[in-house]
Amino acid sequence: MDRQVALRLKRQERLINEPALDFRAVISEAALARCAHQESIASEQFAHLLHMSKRPNVSIRVLPFEAGLHNSMTGSFVLLDFPPDTWSPAVYQEHAVGGHLSHDRALVSGLSSVFEDLRSRALAESASHKVISRYAQR
Repeated sequence: MDRQVALRLKRQERLINEPALDFRAVISEAALARCAHQESIASEQFAHLLHMSKRPNVSIRVLPFEAGLHNSMTGSFVLLDFPPDTWSPAVYQEHAVGGHLSHDRALVSGLSSVFEDLRSRALAESASHKVISRYAQR
């Protein structure tokens, strides 16, 4: 657990240190609702999301409950894109006991389509900010 937290913190540094990476996320409202019930961490987590969402290189959008069932209900994934002539695009899929990194073009393409569908169904950034703020006040 400590190693996973350290790796996530290192990735977060790349969002604020120059040159900053672009980050686009769709967060299920269900994840926000679950976090809200963890009072010991909720306020800090929501404050962090709100703070980061103000950065020009960060886009955080909420997929509301009203969006219904979606193609990513089986688990989270991260799409990774790299500068030309370095590495090919990749996808990282997390699961309960670890994760899997793949450069498989079909998998990356399929999950890119899933991500674009999620973004099209998610709230706009300003509306997402309001939803996160509401959960933060609970």
